[in-house]
Amino acid sequence: MRFRTAQRKKTVAITAALVACMMMAGCGASANTVDISSMEFNPQGKTIKQIAAALESGETTSRQLVSYYLDRINEYDDNGPEINAITQINPHVMRQAYLSDRGRKDHARHSIFYGIPFVVKENINVEGMNTTTGSKVLETNKAHSNATVVQKLIDQSAIVLAKTNMSELAASYGWLGYSSDGGQTRNPYNLKRDPSGPSSGTAAAVAAGFAPFGLGSDTSGSVRGPASVTGTVGMRVTYGQTSRSGVIPLSDSFDVTGAITNTVDDQALVLDAIVGPDEGDVATLQAT
Repeated sequence: MRFRTAQRKKTVAITAALVACMMMAGCGASANTVDISSMEFNPQGKTIKQIAAALESGETTSRQLVSYYLDRINEYDDNGPEINAITQINPHVMRQAYLSDRGRKDHARHSIFYGIPFVVKENINVEGMNTTTGSKVLETNKAHSNATVVQKLIDQSAIVLAKTNMSELAASYGWLGYSSDGGQTRNPYNLKRDPSGPSSGTAAAVAAGFAPFGLGSDTSGSVRGPASVTGTVGMRVTYGQTSRSGVIPLSDSFDVTGAITNTVDDQALVLDAIVGPDEGDVATLQAT
């Protein structure tokens, strides 16, 4: 079987995440020992509220959710149809899921995002992961802090699952969903078509059920285009409503960050979580 560079990165990262999980008490003996075969809750097609309710009721755990999504990524992104939406797996995702599960019983009230995984476009910083913007030139460009929009979700106890492919440097060059670092992302609904772009990987990942939602950025259709052709929901917010701090933009005077989700209600929930002023982005201060 042919493995792209991005696939090899994912394989190594998934293994690292699961080995880290093995080393923690109560986290199971191996990657696949987080038993999802007995999971009462099927995350596929579920809304954020439904997933949050299942976590609260004990129908599922964050570790089971992460294992479910990693299995789908392995089955449909790396293998099978090779959708190629995911470029990097967060190597700490299983540990973070474990800590989320352990902490759940210690808190009476939780954010609706507590313990829910999400994906992040390659031009948005996630601490400890590379921010490549899809370019081989930046494949070792490691982020030392989170972008503000990522941090806002982490502050509400959401878990970064993975980074997603994009049209290289957000410019596309007439080749939507392709990057020199990640290769060509396919549209899950028609493998002969691209998923538009440049937030190609995030839209394809959400449409394929690799995560319940993801973050992208929009210059002149970069969120809306992929959402429109993958049956997902994307919205361009008013310039300055969301921070671009920690994001590599295509155009500083046009770019906004945003979400790609399965439903309008989910879109509203994520936007409520990430909007607001940020001293690191003067446009957000001017917007208020």
